Amino acid sequence: MDNEKSSDTVRSATMLMLSCNEAELLLDEYLDDELSELDRRRFERHLETCDECAALVRDCRHIVETAKLLVDRPVPPAVSQRLRARLQEELGVTVAAPKPSLSLVE
Repeated sequence: MDNEKSSDTVRSATMLMLSCNEAELLLDEYLDDELSELDRRRFERHLETCDECAALVRDCRHIVETAKLLVDRPVPPAVSQRLRARLQEELGVTVAAPKPSLSLVE
């Protein structure tokens, strides 16, 4: 009976372990803090045992933090016009010109 109980515990623990593929599928939700408590614990348990996935999470967090530092700059009108013309020419996609900014402060 103890053997049976032990094998159930091992089976339950194995079911809770994530593979690298499963962890990769949950990565975005993990980074956005959108996982359920159980999935978050499973994901973090996987990171404790998988250096490759832990490095991927660190890299993704670094990219997100770096992207937050980027300055949002408007696209120059000439570049915007060339891009719209090229999309129309190559893909047949019509892109409306951006609406003028209503901001009083630039």
